Amino acid sequence: ILLSWSAEDPAGATGEDGIASHARGVLQEFEGRGVVHAMPRLRGRRSQFQHYSRLREALKRHAQPSENPWVFFSDDDDLWHPRRSEEYLAAIEERPNAEEVVHSRIHISPGLGPRLSLTATPADVTRMESEGQLRVAICAEKSDSGLFGTATGEYFDAATDFRVFDAFFERHNDLVIANQFADIRFRTHMLRRPGVYRFLPRSAGGNAPNSERGQLPWMYFYDRPTEPYSTPASEE
Repeated sequence: ILLSWSAEDPAGATGEDGIASHARGVLQEFEGRGVVHAMPRLRGRRSQFQHYSRLREALKRHAQPSENPWVFFSDDDDLWHPRRSEEYLAAIEERPNAEEVVHSRIHISPGLGPRLSLTATPADVTRMESEGQLRVAICAEKSDSGLFGTATGEYFDAATDFRVFDAFFERHNDLVIANQFADIRFRTHMLRRPGVYRFLPRSAGGNAPNSERGQLPWMYFYDRPTEPYSTPASEE
């Protein structure tokens, strides 16, 4: 995993007491296991898409011409269903018309459920979902297109061909990339592609624990309410 990161210490924090020092220690632990390569630290607060832009440049340098990478998305404090990667790979293989974007129809959000602790695991999300404490929505086309496209869900519900990802940064300037609402613009960019394959993740089979059999993978969870949510047109 190639990782871009930034950290800024509070005023007065220095050396081993600083956030950056603690973060570097965590990264070194995972680098020692051979699962993460952390890029040099960026100073100051950066937007998600500034980090994505940096990773995009690294991938462009190292991907071979014969390779066709796909990209899907994450943030540092969110949780994945254990089969998230597997479900995206299956959807990419199964897409009927070589679509450039695959999009999960499952979208889960906190709703009115209790907030998760900092030590929560994917198993906690699965349990809360099975108990009806979380809001599960099915992403689908809406009859009115509105300002931000024609489907419910968010950009992290999708995986995209790298060429679609790359084109977003080619077409938008640094101010857009740094904007806190760049994710909304990116989602619009993806969903306006000629083809989007929306798939329903497969239900858990016989190898899954009894409590999970027959359940659809919730794919991705972040512990922040998203409604009410409004973005001024000038920010889109």
